[in-house]
Amino acid sequence: MTEGQPPMHMPREELEKIIAKCQADLKKNPRNFAARHDLGVAFLELRDFDAAIENLGAATQVDPRNPGAWYLLGIAHAEKLDLDKAIDLWKQTVKLNPRHAGAHHFLGKVYALKGMLDAAVFHLRKNVEIQPEPRYPLGHIYLGEVYLAKGERDKAAEAWQEALRIDPANGRLRANLGGAYLDSRDYPKAIEQCMRAIEAGEDTPTVHYNLGLAFLGLRRLPEAAKELERCAELEPGDPRTYVNLGEAYALQGETDKARSAWEKSLELDPKQTDAIFDLGVLLADTGDLDGAMSRWQQALQVDPEYKRALVNLGAVKIMREDFDGALADWQRVAELDPASADIHVQLGQLRFRRGELALALAKAEQASALDPASGRPKLLAGAVKLREGDYKEAAASWHAALQLDPNAALGDSGFIRTALSQEEIGKLAEHARRSRDKAATDAVNTVKSVRSLSSDKAPRR
Repeated sequence: MTEGQPPMHMPREELEKIIAKCQADLKKNPRNFAARHDLGVAFLELRDFDAAIENLGAATQVDPRNPGAWYLLGIAHAEKLDLDKAIDLWKQTVKLNPRHAGAHHFLGKVYALKGMLDAAVFHLRKNVEIQPEPRYPLGHIYLGEVYLAKGERDKAAEAWQEALRIDPANGRLRANLGGAYLDSRDYPKAIEQCMRAIEAGEDTPTVHYNLGLAFLGLRRLPEAAKELERCAELEPGDPRTYVNLGEAYALQGETDKARSAWEKSLELDPKQTDAIFDLGVLLADTGDLDGAMSRWQQALQVDPEYKRALVNLGAVKIMREDFDGALADWQRVAELDPASADIHVQLGQLRFRRGELALALAKAEQASALDPASGRPKLLAGAVKLREGDYKEAAASWHAALQLDPNAALGDSGFIRTALSQEEIGKLAEHARRSRDKAATDAVNTVKSVRSLSSDKAPRR
């Protein structure tokens, strides 16, 4: 056997011959390193790990500077799930031979299992640097998986692309790469890799599920539904598939199919909050706000931190002028997601409706700091200045909002229509006319056109 290499899956008869010969050699010379080493490897192949540890351990005593013996001793301990001991032995291996690719490979794998991801990356990178052209790119595959666990999707994709260069026909690799692209919302590349994975024989529920999500992300809805339907055929027991299939149906206007898909999801798992929520949206779309609120409250019973339910409950409460109830819901959302500029804008709009102008302006400033590119905070600040009678600042704020986002007023049309009076808009328009400020006039005209739109509708998903 080659020194320091893992077992080669020999037939049992051959292994028994090796064991007999090594034992005979050791009777003649108990310090015969090769005999002790090969005996340990043979027992390792036979999965007699205690005997392997005994003999490989003895081999390290005979020749303590031989990295191969330490390496195989680490494998034997790892097979017995004594991972800390295995790590120590592999560390000794790389101390003796810093370019021992196998030791770096297994150190990376075990550190990943223990959640020590930075250490895992260090050793897996060493492995692929030492052995950049292996016959099978396991090191690159594991490195990609660790990067994905760290949230470094681009690096994961790079590792898997390199693995594909070495093994281009590997369908599993293409499936992994498609998943990484999906996570980074690069939907076209996700679709390409998932399709090629299927061509390579990886016709699995996961690949079709990821394809469905990628098509859904691009709003290619018939294709999304087709892939998710295929996923459900291959794995009918996964409730998440039916949640997303319902979304694909709903966006195509097929509400009956959507309802059936979400009900199937809940049949499989009554705690699927997304399905509960979406069924509530269907009820809201038909005008049954009480039924919708009941569904969203049901979602919150399952998950008290389910933000979408809290947001929609608050929106319905505003429509019913239950401002205190809406404030409680949205403050909870802000606690759960303090970096969301949108929820701070919505809280500011609510403060505005309650006449708390200073608090509304503070929320506008907070939201603007969180998302300087959004026009919504400046639209809210303009409303506050208008209510205070500061028409110059109101016009300037609205003009700035529309410069940042020409659709800012349209996006907040409900707030503009219901929270600002026609008289206030008229006074601002008169100020713009007298000051001959074209930017202010344009901003006012935009806001006036938004106020002419139809009345609020029920909240949507």
